[in-house]
Amino acid sequence: MAGPIRESNHLSAYLPERERSQSGTRTDVMSMEELQVFLNSSGSLKFNGYSRPETYAWMEKTLRQYNYLARPRAQKDLLRQYLRKMSGYSPAHLTRLINQFHCTRQVRVRSYRRHCFPTKFTREDQLLLVEVDELHRGESRVYHYI
Repeated sequence: MAGPIRESNHLSAYLPERERSQSGTRTDVMSMEELQVFLNSSGSLKFNGYSRPETYAWMEKTLRQYNYLARPRAQKDLLRQYLRKMSGYSPAHLTRLINQFHCTRQVRVRSYRRHCFPTKFTREDQLLLVEVDELHRGESRVYHYI
């Protein structure tokens, strides 16, 4: 399965020099106009995070920095486009993550929880059933329950 091509390790490589700190990272948040220009100019570029926890942490930080929940709808759409471009996630996946942020103010990887039906009879219950069966029907059906 081929994923998006990683063009750079850091977004800061694509930001103007005046907007980077000495450590190489951006010191402030892009304005909405700058986001629009970035999205328009980065048409064929695709970005990708290293891992899901890393990408989710970046997404949570971005949603907080831009105060996503308080933005008007048009700006939310612009931020969604930006998150989609940078993460490579589908619109449905982004919706789930943004809903998680709306409810919990966090974007976290959820652990996998396999559905398991509850055990009806414990081992002790099974042995008691065998004992009752022996008393009522004889030993011919003892191994039926084990």
